[in-house]
Amino acid sequence: MMVFMNDEKKGRMLYRSLEYVAVFAIFLLITVFAFYPLATHMSSYVVNGGGDAFQSLWGLWWAPYSMFVMHASPYFTNMIYYPVGADLSTQTLMPLAGVFSAPFQLISMPFAYNIIFFLGFALSGLFAYMLAKYITGNKYAAFIAGMVFAFSPMHIAQSYGHLNWTTIEWIPLFFLFLLLMIDRKKALYGVGAGASFVLLTFMGDIEQGIIVVLATIIMLLLYLATKSSRPKILNKKFAIGFAAMVLSIIILGAAFFVPIVSSIINGGALSAASQLSDISHNMIWSDNVASFFIPSVFNSIFSGIARHAYGPEFFADPSEGIAYVGYVVIALSLIAIYYDYRNRRVKRAAFWLALAIIFAWLALGPYVQIGSAITQIPGLFMLYRNIPLFNIIREPGRFDIIATLALSVLSAIGFSELLKHEKVINKRNAAMFLCAALSIIIFIEYFGLPTLRVNGSNLYMNATIPNAYFELGNVTGNFTVLVLPDTLNVTSPPLYPGMDMYYQTAFRKPILGGYTSRTVYNQTLSVDILPLSLQSGYLEQGINGFGYPISENLSKLNAFMLVGIYNTRFVAIIRKAYNYTDFYILASYLYGMLGNPVYNSNTTLIFTTDGAAKTVGSIPLAYITGNWTPGYAFCGTQIACNSTFSNMWWGDSIRPMIVYVPPNDTNVLLNFTAASAQGMPTMYIYGSLNPIKPINITPTLARYSVPLKLDPGYNKLAFYMPQSSNDSLFSMFVQGYGYVSLSNFGVNNITIRAS
Repeated sequence: MMVFMNDEKKGRMLYRSLEYVAVFAIFLLITVFAFYPLATHMSSYVVNGGGDAFQSLWGLWWAPYSMFVMHASPYFTNMIYYPVGADLSTQTLMPLAGVFSAPFQLISMPFAYNIIFFLGFALSGLFAYMLAKYITGNKYAAFIAGMVFAFSPMHIAQSYGHLNWTTIEWIPLFFLFLLLMIDRKKALYGVGAGASFVLLTFMGDIEQGIIVVLATIIMLLLYLATKSSRPKILNKKFAIGFAAMVLSIIILGAAFFVPIVSSIINGGALSAASQLSDISHNMIWSDNVASFFIPSVFNSIFSGIARHAYGPEFFADPSEGIAYVGYVVIALSLIAIYYDYRNRRVKRAAFWLALAIIFAWLALGPYVQIGSAITQIPGLFMLYRNIPLFNIIREPGRFDIIATLALSVLSAIGFSELLKHEKVINKRNAAMFLCAALSIIIFIEYFGLPTLRVNGSNLYMNATIPNAYFELGNVTGNFTVLVLPDTLNVTSPPLYPGMDMYYQTAFRKPILGGYTSRTVYNQTLSVDILPLSLQSGYLEQGINGFGYPISENLSKLNAFMLVGIYNTRFVAIIRKAYNYTDFYILASYLYGMLGNPVYNSNTTLIFTTDGAAKTVGSIPLAYITGNWTPGYAFCGTQIACNSTFSNMWWGDSIRPMIVYVPPNDTNVLLNFTAASAQGMPTMYIYGSLNPIKPINITPTLARYSVPLKLDPGYNKLAFYMPQSSNDSLFSMFVQGYGYVSLSNFGVNNITIRAS
């Protein structure tokens, strides 16, 4: 009898396994159909996410490289922003995804990326299916839930570049194990929940982990709020299961949690997390009430309607503001609420409805936006912003992921109730056909039809690495590489710095630039103070930026920094970043400074600095400046376009300088011309974080000479004109919080000489 029962149990497990395999295969086929170009170009193309996609490609490579080659934590690197490096604990790093994809990286980085990408959709559908089937007991209703969660407009929008938010599949699996732990009181389910949490946090995104913790707290509070549900979590077995979950998270995630906690204690993580986390940026990345009812701009059928309905003000970052629910989902959710109320099972629907409302409200951001109107109605996000450590999420729209999961479950409940109707029950295969029909409608509502372009924009991009960078990887020795352009600018903020990082996966040497989603000032110091980087950035924007406020031989200064400070052996140019004229200017400049290129193709031009020592010659004193803006940029705005102001360099109320002083020349003379623009004539020169000397700057252009006593080596100096008697702005600059965007004075013709 026992043998018979075991055979029967094994049969059920086999049937269930085959069922899950079939469901996974169906969702995988739908994903391939939706993004069909990737299926035929797996090893060369990825979705067009610009610099964010390149950053994700780099992250997949960096995680296993740091752990298995460098034997170090993946959460800090000096392979980018050399030599300062970057704290990656609050970035978009996916260490487990990198480890999992390592074998596929042997084929190509795009191939590894696409494996993770396709699995993100197929497994999201499968695990949402498993969760909904546990709740409803109906496989067709569960399939509807899988469609809603896997192909939600938010998921599709995030997938264009944000691979860390494509891998959301572990969220429904976590909640499945959590419900099993609550209902069946087995510690093993707690272990499953713990493992799922580690996967969603480190194969997905640390922000997912924060959101799921918040959702779990709210979920347990909802249980406590209901008298009949309270006993389910107020018992010893649940406590044991919960302890097993927490212990599993600590043990399985220790390798990643420890460096993150260490970074938080040392302040690095929180400093990066605070970047662009003010209310004004929160509002840009929030959902609009209208966005829940207007199709996504990524929908190939309805994108035109969506763009017209949203208006241009909603497209600062469209991937973060897409929240379309879909009218099929709304209808099914209303049916779920109606039938559960009628059948006195209101708690089942009400539980998921409450989660949907709470997290949709969080997604609305600090203040509710309705259409083009920004109301003064505060959102729940205003409360969230005051929760220490939790409040590192600066994109409120991402809270919509829990609302989406809750609505997918409500849709499954509603559809399961429809299938109980006698007209459906009494007709053979009616449930299957109705499920298929609704799935097609949901897919069209959410995705439209597969296409290569939407509204004229390419949805896919070639991510093939030029051979030149693989050849650099064959050069032995310790050196760095400068890939131009490598500065962030207004035309394409992360694109080329992200591409620079991605190319690094081929040659595996440190680079001076880079791109991280959260960047503090000192990380970009290498490129901010290198004239060549700034000049190439100006050229990318169509500005001949070879002017500079310093009166030095820039070739000597660039060569001195590249060879003497950064140990840079190769300088590469990405051709497509420049038009023909600007590329010619940059290439000619490097030819004059470094000689003939060592590699030349239709994609890449590479120079070596091996002969740069001859260019440098003997420099008794070198100094480096950064973050200056030519005066003509302000014509017609803050500063009148006269000959004095248009020839000056302005930009910020604080202008930094890094001064290199040889050991024997510490007494120096700082010379410059300057003019005050806004009637605030007192300017300070700061050194070693303290004001050295106040200088009265006249409204007319004048020449100034200031003797300084500096330390051997590098000195951090700054011109600073206070906006008021409060000098805290400078301390903010010192701590790396950025600059104050006011232009009080202009400077030009700077020289520093041994006195």
